[in-house]
Amino acid sequence: MLRLLLSTALATLLACAPAFASDADLSAVAQGGTGAFIAGSASSPTDLRSGVAGEWDTAAGRFDWLWKLDAAPGTLDTLTDIVPAGPFVFAIGSANGALSVAKLDAATGTLQRPCGFTGIALHQFGAALVPGRAVESGGRIFLAGATLGNPSRGVIAAIDESTCQVVGSRLVGGGQATGFSAVDAAPDGSVVVSGFSGTSAALFRFDDQLHPLGQQTYGAGDSAFTDVKAAGSQAVAVRSSGLQCVALPSLAATCGTHALGLTGAVLARRPSGGWLVAGSRYGKATGLQPALAPYSAALAPDVQADFRAFGSLPAAFTDLAASPAGIVGAGVSGYFGTRTPFLYTAAPDGSAAAFTPLGGFDAAAAAPRQRLTGLPPAIGAPPRAALKPSRAARLNALRTRPEGDGTFGRLALRCPSACSMRGSVLARSTTVGRVAATLPARHARTLRLRLTPAGRRMLTRHRRVRVTVRVAVTGATLAPQVFKQHLTLTGER
Repeated sequence: MLRLLLSTALATLLACAPAFASDADLSAVAQGGTGAFIAGSASSPTDLRSGVAGEWDTAAGRFDWLWKLDAAPGTLDTLTDIVPAGPFVFAIGSANGALSVAKLDAATGTLQRPCGFTGIALHQFGAALVPGRAVESGGRIFLAGATLGNPSRGVIAAIDESTCQVVGSRLVGGGQATGFSAVDAAPDGSVVVSGFSGTSAALFRFDDQLHPLGQQTYGAGDSAFTDVKAAGSQAVAVRSSGLQCVALPSLAATCGTHALGLTGAVLARRPSGGWLVAGSRYGKATGLQPALAPYSAALAPDVQADFRAFGSLPAAFTDLAASPAGIVGAGVSGYFGTRTPFLYTAAPDGSAAAFTPLGGFDAAAAAPRQRLTGLPPAIGAPPRAALKPSRAARLNALRTRPEGDGTFGRLALRCPSACSMRGSVLARSTTVGRVAATLPARHARTLRLRLTPAGRRMLTRHRRVRVTVRVAVTGATLAPQVFKQHLTLTGER
């Protein structure tokens, strides 16, 4: 019987319930400036599960920074990918069923305020989301995932790097179970997505605006594709039974298949050309241990590496990245409740392989946030003396009992010059409302302050919720205006 990717992902999430405070997992790795960026999660005595991200310095053998990213405190937070993008790095995950997007300074791990007051943006898709892998392309982060439900649906979303807002999304499926696991950018600007459709492994293509360009299924009753990479006129996908090469843009299976000698999980481009598959292999003498298999561009196998680094403990790779600088891999050893993350490093040709246990996830401190004041002016911005005082935004008609659609106030915006406004409504660290607008010079607009569906449910559940309304207005000739107001909202009795 097919073990669908979505079922596997859900089982993994549910298994994260902590038995011990030290339980941690490492789900993603990317090449970093001094070694590797990593992302995972950990339980702690004070929270069910928290996302954790950091940068490991390979030469120094320590973390340059390691922070907890709690997008939904007290609930289930996980991170599924980490994506470098210039001076920043994006941590992608799930927070109590919502998509979480955190933008961090790559050098320090400081959360960036343009991605919301907390530095972490949350997005709902109408159903709980199991996020997968992401890729950066053209100033946006493309994410693949799946919704929970019957039937599940595949989710592809485009996230703006400057604001962490979802600027486009598409749900695929409905008639039969569908789920996405990973995404990669093709040379022609499209994106290729791996996953399943019904009872078959499947690949999908979308243009950069997320319009469907085609899909193909491969092998009824077979497992889902868990990763995909695109290069030149081809894409290669991996599933537990083997590698599948397809032609672009048709997705036709015309360039070969190859059975794996391991349980494959993730792919990376081989520095010398071709592909690397990372996963695990079970041996009677060794149990479940990490394994790494290199293949040429034509899927011809090279010597497979079966590691025995963890004794009697089960262990497996969860992610892999490679470049001319070397190979880095992420993985986990041990049993649920007492798992320990590890980092794999090797030379570009696979020599000098080393496994390093990574501790401290459960004790990581909360990530610092970018300061709201005292920041240096942007390059090319007018000097501070030239900025004009601004009273561009005012809160009006605030009421403690929201209307049926969640509206509890109005925000009047008027700018003497072109300006942008972003506002958020926070209940502790959870975003329960958003408002944004861009105005030309000498224009005015009134916007509603309204709770999201999740915020309305929170108010119904708790009857009283104390919120903070935060508004920031910026413009080329306006002094930045940031103000907050606290309010206690009451629900129906």
